[in-house]
Amino acid sequence: MSNIEKARREGMRWNIINALNKARPYTTSEKFLLDIMQGIYPDATALELRQHLDYLHDSKLVEVAKQPSGLWFADLTSLGVDTAEYTINCQAGIARPNKYWEA
Repeated sequence: MSNIEKARREGMRWNIINALNKARPYTTSEKFLLDIMQGIYPDATALELRQHLDYLHDSKLVEVAKQPSGLWFADLTSLGVDTAEYTINCQAGIARPNKYWEA
């Protein structure tokens, strides 16, 4: 696995967390998240987004509601909010930028 793939994977996870944090308190559809991710990563796919949502769900950062219709909806957990707000250390596998505004 190349460093470019790793940076993309971890960066996309951070961008998902950040987007969900900005959307709070509203539940966010995968379609909306995919539109955001394609603005950052033009070749992002629905499958790739779902893989990262599953990862974040398994890490207890995101709750994913998988509808019978096939649509997915996501919300941050309290741990995900704390990660987005820099109140806890970030888990490995997520490229959260360093907190540059404090020394």
